[in-house]
Amino acid sequence: MIDFETPETHDSLPGTPHPATTLDLFGHRAILSELGHAFRAGRLHHGLLFEGPQGVGKATLAFHLANHILASRDPADAPETPGVPDPASPIFRQVAQNVHPSLRHISRPRNDAGTGWKTAITVDEIRKIGRFMAMTAGDGLHRIVIVDAAGDMNRNAANALLKSLEEPPPRALFILISHGSSRLLPTVRSRCQSVSFQPLGDDDLSRAFAAATGAPPDKTVLSHAEGSVRRALLFAGYGGMELAAAFDRIVDARAYPVAEAYKLATAASARGEDIPFRLVSDHALARIRESALAAARAGNLHSAARLAEAESAFATRLAEATAYNLDRKEEMLRLIAETHRALN
Repeated sequence: MIDFETPETHDSLPGTPHPATTLDLFGHRAILSELGHAFRAGRLHHGLLFEGPQGVGKATLAFHLANHILASRDPADAPETPGVPDPASPIFRQVAQNVHPSLRHISRPRNDAGTGWKTAITVDEIRKIGRFMAMTAGDGLHRIVIVDAAGDMNRNAANALLKSLEEPPPRALFILISHGSSRLLPTVRSRCQSVSFQPLGDDDLSRAFAAATGAPPDKTVLSHAEGSVRRALLFAGYGGMELAAAFDRIVDARAYPVAEAYKLATAASARGEDIPFRLVSDHALARIRESALAAARAGNLHSAARLAEAESAFATRLAEATAYNLDRKEEMLRLIAETHRALN
């Protein structure tokens, strides 16, 4: 039973457990076991890049690994396979509240007004890592930094982190969580060991969803989730099904319905509401990706390549819209219109 609150982050979902307090790890047990064996053998890479879709358990595994390492002063004495973190342990509580002296969880900070979140992880956040490493250098424990998500770092922040990755202090571990490595500097990526995470299968996804909500998802939610617990939660509880259905009606229409597109763009880009924008954006990219795969399976390689390029271009532009705080309604209107054109 978790009887304390964890710090809120920019991507927190109300009523959903934070990855640091999630005791069950669904899927990816082989990854955790391999990393645990590497730690015990003294060959764990100092920079781990966890790559994969958002919401499949990368952050949960990062915190499980952190608990395992911080509970083992001598790696050789660590259990061969990391177990479930003990919620009664002081280490677990400190890690979950981001107050453990040997761990820092870095994510996008609040804006200067304290009313929302900055659009990037800034260099000031990364500079705290150097001070953190220096303060704990003499205690003999590992120092762990979890950057979530690494793609949120602006260029100055990424360059500052690169210095630490190039010359890591002893017993330091950097875990970078990435939902899309294309947004990372190649030099940062090259200093890390890539660990690939795949979408969850339907069984693991259903069990993870039930653990978070108390009830299994229906088949429609599963079909939209693409193996991501986060996507499943958003579609089930944040109007995702209605937004997706509206998008599908527009995209599947023979003639482009301007009024419906304008209505959807307005709903998806409401001021202060990040989730609807992200939901529609992700669903649009998923539709294009599905069409590209279908074209490839049918042997239409030209169409598959065209759609794959469209998906990449759309994803880049959406990331820039977030990073540079562009007009979301305008970007959403463009996305809807261009998706309709690409799929018709």
